[in-house]
Amino acid sequence: MSSFRAAYQVETSELDASAASAPGYRALHQQLVADDLPRFGSQFRAYLKTIVIREIAGFHAQLSIWADEIGDRIRTINESLVDIDHNPGRYIMLALRVRRTSCAGRPAEPIW
Repeated sequence: MSSFRAAYQVETSELDASAASAPGYRALHQQLVADDLPRFGSQFRAYLKTIVIREIAGFHAQLSIWADEIGDRIRTINESLVDIDHNPGRYIMLALRVRRTSCAGRPAEPIW
């Protein structure tokens, strides 16, 4: 019982390892059998995988949007910096160097 209690601390928090707790363990077992949770294991894993893939794709799309916005802002700043007269023929320019990797681990195309 000690190893079971160690593995499932929340479920057995009100039970101890003594024989007097046997009815509690039987009730827990009956509840697990009635719920038939193992039957839903593969369905849960497939659902979880689908959700994770969808969330990663959404996150990737949002990152791309933010990267494009940053590139646009840097271009706007650079256009303004050209108009500032520092020294004849010289101006300041911000450079964005991004190294993204694709899913295959190869470097992807630059943002702009």
